[in-house]
Amino acid sequence: MPKPMIFAIACVVLGCNGRKKPRGSFHDKGAKFDDSLILVCKVKDTGFICGVYCVGIQQLFFGGKAIRAGHVYGVRIHAQYQKLGLGHRLQAEAERLCSDKKIVSPL
Repeated sequence: MPKPMIFAIACVVLGCNGRKKPRGSFHDKGAKFDDSLILVCKVKDTGFICGVYCVGIQQLFFGGKAIRAGHVYGVRIHAQYQKLGLGHRLQAEAERLCSDKKIVSPL
């Protein structure tokens, strides 16, 4: 199996512009946040997407101070690519990107 490569894609979740959202869908989870950071893991040679890691970003107040907080709301790894450490690699990359953007993890 070829070694997957991680690409980061930042996107803004804007809602559905008045259209009815499907209830309980994966996209519905992301709509709760001000912003989302989506990391996509794909096989370099074929372009096959074998994993995604989604972090919702929202403004919270902690001790009277506004902070941007990240919440993981979705991790998906294709069955053929599980047990290769891809989830850990995606998590590490998400943590690095969030740190660079001054996004904290609420505890």
